[in-house]
Amino acid sequence: MKEAVEFCYSETLRKLLPHVRLLAWHDHTIALYVLGWFANIVGFPECRLPVCDIASDLFEVTLQIATRYVLERRALHLALMTLSNIALCDVMPDAVKEDECRQLILLIMPLYSESPVFDAWCCAVCNLLATQPDAAPIFIKLGIVETVQRLLLFFGDDSRVVSRGFQLLSNLCTAATNVANSRGVSLDANSEDA
Repeated sequence: MKEAVEFCYSETLRKLLPHVRLLAWHDHTIALYVLGWFANIVGFPECRLPVCDIASDLFEVTLQIATRYVLERRALHLALMTLSNIALCDVMPDAVKEDECRQLILLIMPLYSESPVFDAWCCAVCNLLATQPDAAPIFIKLGIVETVQRLLLFFGDDSRVVSRGFQLLSNLCTAATNVANSRGVSLDANSEDA
């Protein structure tokens, strides 16, 4: 573990990202190894602090790899686990953009019937909302509620997966409410602001 922490504090990971992006884009096997490596690095709280400095870059590279291999169950699952762990970085310097939210929503579509993929997708969105609550209105505008609703109907008998879907909706509502309250907007249907 000590070596992993030292590696994360070095500049090596930042220097490797452009090469990793290119190699993983062109080779499925390399993509799997890279995604597993990323997921493990950011999965350890001891490594997460130094990785937070490059969290936005790591998030972007992982999202690009996930988009490239969206039809590959293992690659997508690893990418979603990685995105979930990266999202736990409290200090992601750049706010999540609308395009990234759209890409994240679209990742679930090709393999929506795979419950581990849906579970990892829900975790990624939940963790992102926990550290980037301003993304909630973007996700809502892009139709994530409707997407989750359809998936919950599909997974109706799987209580674990349905529970994760409702957790996502709960986190989405909490984040949206907190954002609205911080902007001085009332969400009360009886108020004049509604």
